[in-house]
Amino acid sequence: MKSLALSFVAALSVLFLCASTASAQVVYGPDPYYNPRAPHRPLPGTLIGRGGYAVSNHSISAQVLGLEYSFEGALASNFTLIARAGVVPTGIAFSSGILNSTYAHFNVGLGLTLEPRIYTSFDRRARLGRSTYMNSSDFVSFRTQAIWAADGICFAFTPLYGIRRTTGDHWAHEFTFGPRFAWAGEEDLTISPHIQYRLVFMF
Repeated sequence: MKSLALSFVAALSVLFLCASTASAQVVYGPDPYYNPRAPHRPLPGTLIGRGGYAVSNHSISAQVLGLEYSFEGALASNFTLIARAGVVPTGIAFSSGILNSTYAHFNVGLGLTLEPRIYTSFDRRARLGRSTYMNSSDFVSFRTQAIWAADGICFAFTPLYGIRRTTGDHWAHEFTFGPRFAWAGEEDLTISPHIQYRLVFMF
């Protein structure tokens, strides 16, 4: 198990470096709508009918009982690779006391995440005159996590559908949902629903 965890961390590190390098090499051809002050935001008056481009960004994001640093590297016009590290929730458990009172237990751990993401609504939002700033779009992704908690290490795999919307120049809101497949050591594979809201500060 220890060697498997180390291999997973090494793979995440290599992919993180590849995403960083590749994102710096993404070059788009000459475009009369290019805005040098904000490449992801077309010049005023040119938004209608113009699709957006995925852009790279660093961010700090908060969720229920979680705080993570993220780097999102743009690998193509609508495809990115996200690497995250931080404190993440591992789940919610419910138990009943002697007097039939119900208690909720929230568990957290240290997590590493890798998430390839495809943005699916750049063109539609542009046609409707809506902003695609800082990857403001619907998306599909596949999230892979390694989580270290009090009871050991857990691996989780979650295919997701999500919605990302930006507010101002630095803030974004993300809502994701999908089935979560988790495996911890010798335990059987478990399947549970994933529903998450994430508040993102980009820089």
